[in-house]
Amino acid sequence: MDVDLQVAYLELPQNNDPQVAEHNNIDADEQPNNIPFDVSELPQQLAAGDGHHQDEVHVALYQQQVEANQDYVTKFNTTHPRGVTLSKLRAMYRNQDSLGAMGLLSGRHRLIVDDDHTVPKDGPNVVPRVGPHYIDHTLYVGSRRGLDAGLPKIRADHNWQVILDLTNVHRLWPDSNVVCLPFNPIGRMVYIGTRLQEQLWVALVPRTFFEPNHLDNARATYPTLNAPTTALSQQHSLMFIMFIAYALDRMRLQDIHCSVPYPIPLTRAAVKRSTDILGRAGENHRRIVLRLEDFKRLHDTFDADWNDWVDLAPLQWKEDNFLVNNAPVGVTIRYGQNQPLIINGALDVERRNWENDRDYSYIRQFTFSLATHMRLTHF
Repeated sequence: MDVDLQVAYLELPQNNDPQVAEHNNIDADEQPNNIPFDVSELPQQLAAGDGHHQDEVHVALYQQQVEANQDYVTKFNTTHPRGVTLSKLRAMYRNQDSLGAMGLLSGRHRLIVDDDHTVPKDGPNVVPRVGPHYIDHTLYVGSRRGLDAGLPKIRADHNWQVILDLTNVHRLWPDSNVVCLPFNPIGRMVYIGTRLQEQLWVALVPRTFFEPNHLDNARATYPTLNAPTTALSQQHSLMFIMFIAYALDRMRLQDIHCSVPYPIPLTRAAVKRSTDILGRAGENHRRIVLRLEDFKRLHDTFDADWNDWVDLAPLQWKEDNFLVNNAPVGVTIRYGQNQPLIINGALDVERRNWENDRDYSYIRQFTFSLATHMRLTHF
């Protein structure tokens, strides 16, 4: 049977009951939803205006108090500290004395390690123990032009890889203690990716760096650049990106090409038109995986082709002599490994791992930090 739905609806009896009318006007957000809906939509009852400005929150929290304008740092420093023993804190913890613990926050306290928690170091029944040991930081700097700091002393490893990431070239060198390097890093450092779990960097160092006995290699006479940070300048970083694009293009790595090796004017947009090393069409980020064989070939290109590539660069690129006076050397760094060392029964394995990890004949500097547990045992 065919039915005209519009006519049928018009012929339905109209219910004028106020309770029914009120039910029909219920907010849609308050009713069950048994059909697909957009979870990003904010229900009306949760909608609010703009949040309070931070200054208003500050006034509400602090300026309504009597001591609103007091210098709390000065008050803390001038307050006489009261002693609290470690045994008392231990008792609070064991008794779950939350009120007592909160009361300690109202004053300044000096922790006293009492006799119950100490072992006399000169006692006849005390044995000192050193260990275990953990490596917590490593830093490698190559000794010649290229990427020796990242090269292992092995011919093959199916698990080994480097990931090039040239979108973060303005990242700052992570170690604030710049004297740990055998050159001045200001204006010279460029982050290029990761080697296993290590950060992989390249430093554009003075050419005299590769002459061990040169006067410029004395810490007091390191050549310096007029730069605000450790990162390469915008122009220098784009030049270096184009060199890597040139190297990978020569290696015929994946689909990477370099149609214009020296774009002028040198801008990021011009670099992206010249090569897809920063991302394919429509992409702004690209990670390039290098196998061990690929990384060795890239290192060889650094070593063999840098001078020729610089010689062929246009004069506009060499006006400040940065490319002419400097050359790339690899640097790797890692923090927080927390990896145990000198493991019983594995000393030969550890020794072999360290020997294969780098070719130390091409490492200019190797720095490491150890975390060692020291304790006294009373028996």
